[in-house]
Amino acid sequence: MKAMKLLAVGVVVCLLGFSAPADEKKADNAKLAVGSWDVIKTHEGGPPKGGVVELTKDGKIKVTGEQDGMKMAFDGTYKIDGNKMVLKFKFGDTETSVDLTIDKLDEKTFATTSKEGKVELTRKK
Repeated sequence: MKAMKLLAVGVVVCLLGFSAPADEKKADNAKLAVGSWDVIKTHEGGPPKGGVVELTKDGKIKVTGEQDGMKMAFDGTYKIDGNKMVLKFKFGDTETSVDLTIDKLDEKTFATTSKEGKVELTRKK
């Protein structure tokens, strides 16, 4: 009977151990994303190459840049859950949502993929 209790405790400890890194990873992505990022690679309809993406700790996003000689700026919100990121922008009465997968996120690089394509950002100095 003691052996069964020890085995059960061991299983619970192992499960908790495996879930902790996943929770830490979620928190890390949310913290690492905050800041100003330069757009170095983009796709058609994505943020303008050479533009800037600013992410605040309170879930706001601002994208600025120039495309075809026209300056552009978009404000919206974002939410990160693990390696998933959802952006929401409002244009007039229409709200647009973009689902992204975070491929890489560290102190220098932020790479994402959506159904439209890939975007790569580098942290501004």
